Amino acid sequence: MSDYIVKIVPKDPACKIAEQRLMEAKLFIETILSCDSVTIEFYESPQFIDCGSNLDRILCPLCGAVLDMNWWSNDVSRAYENHFRVLETVLPCCGQIASLNDLKYDFPCAFASCAILIMNPWSMVEEEIIAYIQEVLGTEITVIHAHY
Repeated sequence: MSDYIVKIVPKDPACKIAEQRLMEAKLFIETILSCDSVTIEFYESPQFIDCGSNLDRILCPLCGAVLDMNWWSNDVSRAYENHFRVLETVLPCCGQIASLNDLKYDFPCAFASCAILIMNPWSMVEEEIIAYIQEVLGTEITVIHAHY
């Protein structure tokens, strides 16, 4: 059986949300949603937060070209060497500079220093719930839908 995980992360990869705010969001989620579990993760430096088997392709945020997965994998490996603290890269399609975090991942993925993970929610996580969580966390968020 596969798992479906809704991952909620700050849009800014370096953003470290206070534990109290994360716990408040966790409690809210546990109160309003039926799911297997809700967990919070903290990372020393940004980590790549993937969408599992949902990742279909990656597009350039500037020119819209489909990016080669081998190029992306090599560039992520390069960024990993500095613990994802420098995410800027030269795009192979248009030669412009962009952050690996700003690439157009289809389904969304991101780099983040913390995450809230909702394991196997029994219903859709509605936009109103996401908006409230964003308000509680005090920062813009990215929602990642992952299947494994």
